[in-house]
Amino acid sequence: MKNNMGISRPATGLLSALFLLWLMLGVSQGADVWQETLDQHFDIAETFNDLQDWYGTTHSSGVGDTHADDHPDRFPKKTDGTPSMWCYYSKYTEPSASEQNWIGNFGPGTYWGTGGKSAIIDLSNTRGPGRLGTYFGNGDTNSGYKELYVFYMVKISRNQWPTSCGCSVANCSCGNTGIYSEGQNYSFWGSWKFNTIGTGWNTCKEWNGSTPDHDHRYGDSNLISHIKVNNYGPIPRLDGRPEQKQNLVLEMNIHKAPQDKTKAAPDENTQITSISGTAVDMTGKGGAVITDEWMGIEFHYTLETQAGSSYNGKVEAWIYNKDGEALRSLYMEGVNFLPSSGSGHRFNRFFLGGNNSNAFGWGPTMEAPYYVDDFIVDDSRIGPTYFSLQGKTPPSAGKPKAPANLKIISVE
Repeated sequence: MKNNMGISRPATGLLSALFLLWLMLGVSQGADVWQETLDQHFDIAETFNDLQDWYGTTHSSGVGDTHADDHPDRFPKKTDGTPSMWCYYSKYTEPSASEQNWIGNFGPGTYWGTGGKSAIIDLSNTRGPGRLGTYFGNGDTNSGYKELYVFYMVKISRNQWPTSCGCSVANCSCGNTGIYSEGQNYSFWGSWKFNTIGTGWNTCKEWNGSTPDHDHRYGDSNLISHIKVNNYGPIPRLDGRPEQKQNLVLEMNIHKAPQDKTKAAPDENTQITSISGTAVDMTGKGGAVITDEWMGIEFHYTLETQAGSSYNGKVEAWIYNKDGEALRSLYMEGVNFLPSSGSGHRFNRFFLGGNNSNAFGWGPTMEAPYYVDDFIVDDSRIGPTYFSLQGKTPPSAGKPKAPANLKIISVE
C-alpha cells in the first residue's frame, strides 16, 4: 500500500512476531528487528539504535542554527556511514572538545525498549542541543504532508523545573538560580516546548526558495506545542502521587509573519487546554506521571483545504503512559495555518525541543536534559499501532476519549 507521500509499505507480520520473540528472550538483536518493524509499519521511524554515537561540533550565534545544507559531515550517520534523517540542530555556545554524546547509550532508564540508544535534548543548551530537526519533503515547498501525525517517546526529569529560586524574583529571572527540592511544589514553570512543525520548506535550511529571515525561520507557519501553566503561575509537583492535583496544559501557537517586518509575529491561534485532578488518570491513582517515567506524545495536524481563508485546519494531541493507555489531551478545529501566500505548502519540517520561555536558569540541583526515543512520522494515527507492536493492547488505545472534566480555558 502507499501513503500520501508515495512511500510503499509491504505487508507485515513476520517482523512484528520476530520482535516480540526477541523481546521475550531478551536478545539484544531485537533492536535491529524493532527498527525494521517500525520501518514496515510507518512512513518514517527513528529508534536511534542504527545510528553512530554523535554530538555536534558547530554552533552559531543567535538561535544557534546549524544545518546539514552547510555541514553535511557534522550530522548523525547510520552505522553503515550513510546520512541519517537528522539535518538541523541548534547550539548557542561552542561545544567543548570533551563534549558528551547527544545520541548514544546514556545508561539504564535513559532509553525506551531495546537497543540502548536515545537522543538528548537540552533546553538549557549546555548538555545537548536545544533543537534537533529533520526535513521530510522532496525539495519542493509543496511536498510533504497535508495530514501529519508525529509520535515519540519522551522521559523528562522532575528536576526540570524549580521548586524555589535563589533570589527574591518570582520567575527566577536572576541567573542560574533555580533550585529543586524533592517533595515540594514547583515555584515557576512558564512554558516548555515539545516541538515545532514548519511548512513550505525546500531543505532543512531554505524556506520557500530562500534562506529564512527572522520571521520565516520556522516556515510560513510556526506551530509550537507547549506544556504550559496558564498565566505563568505556580504549579503543584507532577510526580503522579494520588494526593496531588495535576495542572498540565498543552498550548498550541500558530505564528504568521506580519506584513510589517519590524513587528514581532503575532499569535494567530492559541488554545490552552487544562488537564487537572483526575482528568489525566494515566496511573490508576488519579494523577498523570509525566516526569521520571517514559510517556508517548502524539500530535496530529491537518492543513485547511484553502490557504488563507477556509479556517478548517485541525490540531489534536494524545498523551500515552508506558503501557499505551491514551488520553486525547487537546483538540482544536477552525485553524488557519497558511496565509494566501502559502497556497500549496505542506508540513515538511520538524524539530524537537526549542527553548523554555521561563526566565529562570537551571541551577545545580536541576536537570535540564531529557531523553527522546522512537520518533515516528506517518499519515495516520500512530500510537495504538505502535503499542500493539510491543504487545500492549490497552482497552483505551483504540478510541481514547477525553474525560468529562477536560475543558478549554481560552481560545484567542
